Amino acid sequence: MKIALLITAFIFFGVHEIFGQKSIEAIDKLAIQEKISISKNNDSVPGLQPFLKGLRAQEVSETKINGKLGFGLTLKNSQNQDLSEFRVSAEASRGFFPGEFEFESSLNVQVRDGVFIENLSTLAMSYDHHIGNELQYEFYSFIRRSSNNFLNIDQRYEVGVGLVWNAYLSGSSLVTKEDNINKENTSPENKEKLISSERKKRLTPAGATKFNQLRSFECNNERIGKNPSEAFLSCCSENVCFKGGQGLLTKKEIVAFRNSMRRSVLSVIKEESKIRFSMLAGINYESERTSDSLQLRYTDTIFEKRSFDPVNLVRAVIGSGLELKIDKFSLKSKCYFKVGVSDGALENEVSEGPFSNKRVDYRLEWITSSSLKISENISLKGTLLYTHINAPRRAYFTVVGVDDLQLYQAANRFLNFQLGFEYKL
Repeated sequence: MKIALLITAFIFFGVHEIFGQKSIEAIDKLAIQEKISISKNNDSVPGLQPFLKGLRAQEVSETKINGKLGFGLTLKNSQNQDLSEFRVSAEASRGFFPGEFEFESSLNVQVRDGVFIENLSTLAMSYDHHIGNELQYEFYSFIRRSSNNFLNIDQRYEVGVGLVWNAYLSGSSLVTKEDNINKENTSPENKEKLISSERKKRLTPAGATKFNQLRSFECNNERIGKNPSEAFLSCCSENVCFKGGQGLLTKKEIVAFRNSMRRSVLSVIKEESKIRFSMLAGINYESERTSDSLQLRYTDTIFEKRSFDPVNLVRAVIGSGLELKIDKFSLKSKCYFKVGVSDGALENEVSEGPFSNKRVDYRLEWITSSSLKISENISLKGTLLYTHINAPRRAYFTVVGVDDLQLYQAANRFLNFQLGFEYKL
């Protein structure tokens, strides 16, 4: 399972690299052509080189692998035992818009008197793709393998697909807002002030800077004559235009360049919006193996034991998310409600003889993380995890000295707070 996840990740990275090269080649050709024009005719276009540089940087960020490494450590002494817990994690992602791939791996280990005990582990891969070349809707898919010693879960596998609805503070409405401002009957200076105010209000400082660069020029493909090879790009800023690419760019490169401009603007909005709210609906298939048994011990030699079979079921999922970004501080919070729908039944039942226990089979998960950037590559990160299982593995036991059977169950609640450092590669 782990090997399959890794192989799929490398295949995706390789394919994505091929598609990203066309637009980068077109940007480089235009930049070189403008420099040649300056050397020959001493005719430069103010702001064009910074615009192309910013566009290229954004396109490179779409195709490169962004990695993070995390580490946290806790030391304690309990009941004459030396205990230490440490967490290591690794994340890799690629792309922002229209598709984003993420790979995550984490491990929480407790060291008790020199013995390593795995408490928590996660290995996950996901892919999101926006629908209709817009930010509002996206399709998601994921596969995850996890374990949780506190909830007696040895191995848990999840595969899921669904749809996400997004609402960004900036959203595509930022582009529309700027277009409307440009149509207003007011001075260029006043338009610039209004546009700058909108960008600062909706985007982080870094995002506003990127957006300024990417929106400084408008580029359209034009054609002279009937020969497709004579098509060229016209890039204009206010009253200054640069006509380039004639006989230099292929039709595919021109299309790739224009797609890159739109993609880069939406990528910045997605990456640098101050506020994002989302709603999710999907379906998951789960396979879970809990601890081999639940046992009730009376003495060292007298006990009762119940074994549990692996569980396979389908769950309907709804969820919500909130993301906040304020300069160097960011907060992400996601909540998922998962209810079993296998065989059309929402309830899980265990019984023995005349005794029966029936519960709605739902699972609630809440994940909140916050990050404070200390330097360009190092951040302090805190993560809060909460899980509630309403119908955990459970069984009836005969208790010595008690006539009726007694119901016992595995742990069904888990709360964990992790604090550590994260290094951006």
